[in-house]
Amino acid sequence: MNRYVLLVLIIIVFGSCNWDGNSDSYIKHSFIFYPRKCNVVFAENFSYWLSEEGTQYEWYEYENLESNAVKANEYLMRIITSNLDTVFSSCNNPLFCLQYKQLYYLEDSLIDEHDTEIEKVIADNFDQVFQQSSGEWTLPPVKMDYRLDEVKDLSITSVVPLFNKPANSVLNQHFEITSFSPDFIVSSSKQLRMGFNEQLLNRINLAEYLSYQPLAAPCMYLVLKSVPPEVPVETRFIIEIETNDGKIISDTTEVINLLP
Repeated sequence: MNRYVLLVLIIIVFGSCNWDGNSDSYIKHSFIFYPRKCNVVFAENFSYWLSEEGTQYEWYEYENLESNAVKANEYLMRIITSNLDTVFSSCNNPLFCLQYKQLYYLEDSLIDEHDTEIEKVIADNFDQVFQQSSGEWTLPPVKMDYRLDEVKDLSITSVVPLFNKPANSVLNQHFEITSFSPDFIVSSSKQLRMGFNEQLLNRINLAEYLSYQPLAAPCMYLVLKSVPPEVPVETRFIIEIETNDGKIISDTTEVINLLP
């Protein structure tokens, strides 16, 4: 009975929409932007699997590790950048802390100066991909994080020998990026390099990513391209980012035990 009532309500709501199918009736979303400088980086260990593998809906699913062990071909690294220079003790990820969240329509004292050109590039692409007709109900503002600093270089190293290379060797060629959050790349010249409709099912390598002269991503996910011949092996990965103004920030993951 409850399902029937819900279905009737849905029909009534959608039936009341006065959209004629004309693209001219699309309206723009409203946004709350979070511009932040890239002052700190956090690197975390996760695992992943492919949902709907082999279909057009194939997608990466991520989950927390129950221990520090994971199969190498299921290992995932999350890299987060922020303008904070400290981590709140109440949570692991400052982006999700209550102290760090912005309520709708309230000023966020932890943001940096807005860049209206970057925000227009992001908003225009979002509106193009996620079109909202004028007949639909008004959606709440879209909360959108972005960074102000260009990534001049990004390197990943291991504290132990890996891929037949000595400890502390750069391992960028052994990692691939699966996705970003939010799902876009904007260059330092304020050009859109990857939009919201471009899924990274084919992944991109770090060299290609850096060639875009990208603004730092608020959050990005990477996986190993292949299984290191040293597995099983315990290691910690070191992430170092250099920005275009010469700032160098780094973080080291917790110990991870990569298994065959």
